[in-house]
Amino acid sequence: MLSEQRQNYRKMGVEVLGAAMSDKTLATRIDESIKESARLGAPAIKYAQARGWISDNFDAETFLVYIPGLSNARINVELTTENPVRSEWDKIAVCSLCLFIGIPEPKNAKRKKIT
Repeated sequence: MLSEQRQNYRKMGVEVLGAAMSDKTLATRIDESIKESARLGAPAIKYAQARGWISDNFDAETFLVYIPGLSNARINVELTTENPVRSEWDKIAVCSLCLFIGIPEPKNAKRKKIT
């Protein structure tokens, strides 16, 4: 979601969202897509919540609507080709997600350095 390889997809997503601000039909289609994705993904989140694997103090569908927003927000550190806060932004994003859903941060994850 936050990898450098997905930067072009994030850029396209933000451009489409910008276009939707003045295109009611596009905005409606995006809204429908977001709701459908959340509806389809919610059972997996609810399953994990029911088993105590993650926190149950949040709504699964709302959480799944939030996740693309987090990805879109990364564009804030991608506006220029060189931005020293990218890796720190990623650390904060991962930390905040883990804290929110109630799991420990991955310690041994093999991650490529994001520049």
